Amino acid sequence: MTKTEIFFANVTTDHVKKAIELFDREPGNYNPSVTTFLIYNNKQYPAKHLLKMAYKIANQKEIDTEEYYGGKPTAKVLQKLGFFVQYRDEILGPIDPSLNV
Repeated sequence: MTKTEIFFANVTTDHVKKAIELFDREPGNYNPSVTTFLIYNNKQYPAKHLLKMAYKIANQKEIDTEEYYGGKPTAKVLQKLGFFVQYRDEILGPIDPSLNV
């Protein structure tokens, strides 16, 4: 397990879906995503920011984006939660969390 995976171990699919709903209403301030996007209902979302929002929902506290990695580590967390992620020019599908990938 990577540091990012351990950090977000208690974030669930429902937390991410709630973060998406919140983002659609109020995206907040964030650095624009360059390489990694969560794909949900044919929309692209900034993956690192969405994971930050899901963390806050799960833990009732803020997290600084400097505390965890974006890119592939963030993509992997979201994939294990059943989401599709665009990383650079590649669409990555969900990963079975029981597989130690």
